[in-house]
Amino acid sequence: MQDELTINSNNLLASDCSIDGWKREVAIAGSDSPFSFNPFLMHRTGFGGGYGSPTVDFEPKEECSPTEAISESIVEPMGWLSRQGSFALATSINLRDAHTDGVESDLLTGALEDSPASGDIGKTDPLTQFTKTDEFGQVAAVADNAGNTPATARIITVGGTTTTYSDWVGSTDTNDYYRFSLANPSNFNLLLDGLSADADVAILNSSGTIIGRSENDGTAPERLTGTLNAGTYYIRVYPYGSNNSYYNLGVGLTNLDKAGNTPSTARNITVGSTTTTYSDWVGSTDSNDYYRFSLNSLSNFNLTLNGLSADADVQVLNSSGTIVGRSENDGTAAESLAGTLNAGTYYIRVYPYGSANTNYNLSLSAVTGDPGNTLGTAEVQSSAIFSRSQQVSASDLHDFYRFSVGQSGIFTANLTGLTGDADIRLIRDSNNNGAINQGEVQAWQWERGTRGESIRDFLNPGTYFLQVNSYNNQTANYSVATNFTPAASDNRRFSTQINFGQGLNGLSQAARNAITEAVRFWEPVISHSTFNGSHTLTVDVIGGYEQAGWLAAANYRQLARDANGRMMPVTGGITINTYYLNNYNNNPNYLGSVLRHEFGHVLGIGTLWGSPIQPDPYGHINPYGRSLLNYYTGTYNANTYAGWAYGELRRTFMPMAIEVTKNTGSPGSDWGHWREEVFNTELMTHQSEGPGVTEPLSQMTIASLRDLGWNVNYGVAQPYSLPA
Repeated sequence: MQDELTINSNNLLASDCSIDGWKREVAIAGSDSPFSFNPFLMHRTGFGGGYGSPTVDFEPKEECSPTEAISESIVEPMGWLSRQGSFALATSINLRDAHTDGVESDLLTGALEDSPASGDIGKTDPLTQFTKTDEFGQVAAVADNAGNTPATARIITVGGTTTTYSDWVGSTDTNDYYRFSLANPSNFNLLLDGLSADADVAILNSSGTIIGRSENDGTAPERLTGTLNAGTYYIRVYPYGSNNSYYNLGVGLTNLDKAGNTPSTARNITVGSTTTTYSDWVGSTDSNDYYRFSLNSLSNFNLTLNGLSADADVQVLNSSGTIVGRSENDGTAAESLAGTLNAGTYYIRVYPYGSANTNYNLSLSAVTGDPGNTLGTAEVQSSAIFSRSQQVSASDLHDFYRFSVGQSGIFTANLTGLTGDADIRLIRDSNNNGAINQGEVQAWQWERGTRGESIRDFLNPGTYFLQVNSYNNQTANYSVATNFTPAASDNRRFSTQINFGQGLNGLSQAARNAITEAVRFWEPVISHSTFNGSHTLTVDVIGGYEQAGWLAAANYRQLARDANGRMMPVTGGITINTYYLNNYNNNPNYLGSVLRHEFGHVLGIGTLWGSPIQPDPYGHINPYGRSLLNYYTGTYNANTYAGWAYGELRRTFMPMAIEVTKNTGSPGSDWGHWREEVFNTELMTHQSEGPGVTEPLSQMTIASLRDLGWNVNYGVAQPYSLPA
């Protein structure tokens, strides 16, 4: 950050009086300390660190008659300068006095030229000794211990203990230079006191650029404090004008490396629910900063490393030194870690990438406490956008989070960092009874094992719950992160369109309504489109008459390639056997059950199970089949989503091959349904159970849709169990 100081030159008047005739003490508003000014050596130039840029006016002493104007001064942006010796980064100040016939001093850039008031600043004194008059008027030789140029600077060591160097500057020794080096960034302190006349001090970097100075009036001490990076620096002590003065130069520093360089020397810190920030530096001479902390219980841990000026990375290690988390982004991008940590001792390692040198801010927090285990005790979130890390287990099966949205939009949630199997579900307690009822799970698409899970849903304004639950009593650490994007409509909505065609004369309106409801029954099963936009599946329903035992038949007609490269149904057809027309008109609910089954085939259940290479026992090859069947064993493959769901039905909680229909003699039944003898009333067996019998849609059937490539919501599944 750069500050700019404006000098009001309208009040700068000159006569034939000397430089010392100018008043050098200028009060700054809000300050008890004066600024100083010399037309050739700008004595006070502004505040560092962005504190503002005061306007300073100057006036001559009363004995000077203001007859000549000093030309306008130019002050360029500066950064590392401030009053009472704080550091600043300055560029240049050019001042011209009307008495000097154009002789200028460009002090801050180090290009020093002759000026009548500068005491020949910048010229090298060839003497190693100089003379001065003592208090008795005798001329005495004084040793000049400091060099008169940066090249001949006295080399000193600046460390944690203040070291004092005594010397003299004056008309015959206008510059004393000291040289020192720092291996690490440090807090630097300088005091110039013991003055018998006015002398000032500046600090320069290795390029000779002034990065800080103090130029108080008279014999007032000069001070400089600030942070210096690793490198080489010069201190310049010089008299004001033609003054001659003894001085004591005291220098010291505090190393900024507060963190240890190994786990055994790690800095001990406390990590709690309130975020704490630690600032330090790592680089070529300090390649590791270690911090040590302990947790008394399972905690939601969060870490951020930012404020980087170069590339640095971070790790978290357990008490054995094993890395349990790391973040290694490129460049100066912030690093972050979030997750669940068990009770124990941990280490944080901050380290540079390659030879980078950088300051950093390390922010940490750890929140204990378990989210609620029911809807009524859910942990309330202030927004639909939140993140949390926790654990579920056999003794803590469910974690609930509650949030509200005031407008419609797209909600997403990601479950990651799993150490065991856990699921994530979105719930809306529509009847506000504090229980999860059928139809209230709005999004649920599980994975098995420790693979991450994602859910997506279009929300209307209201209150919702996010549930994380253990699968089969497994202990699982997890991290959940959500997002919400306001939207008037769902740009990836799945929907259906029904066209009633020929052959349906005599079909009642109630029966037609039952067909419509049967098709739309599947809309919430498909959570969202797999295309890069909405997906409307159009189905044509027609009538056909045949004195046979079939009630209806269905298949997809057209497929299109989705965003994942899969061929997915976009149109389909259903044929109703109007031989049973009176039965359907008399019992529309039964017709609805039949059509729910048939639309499952339009989606690909049974019709996309086959192989694009291997013929089925009837000689059929499906060029778009998903190869989900084993024709030798008569089963649906075990290592599938449906196989996992079947294992859950069997209480093995392992994937199992599923028995399918075969050997009926009908290619419309075999290899396209679950076996009736095993699954009985399940919706997708080949045999209808008849009027009045409920045919539930199981998770196993929804999982088969997942195998085909659909995005699904397992929460729509109806209660189902295998027959005894």
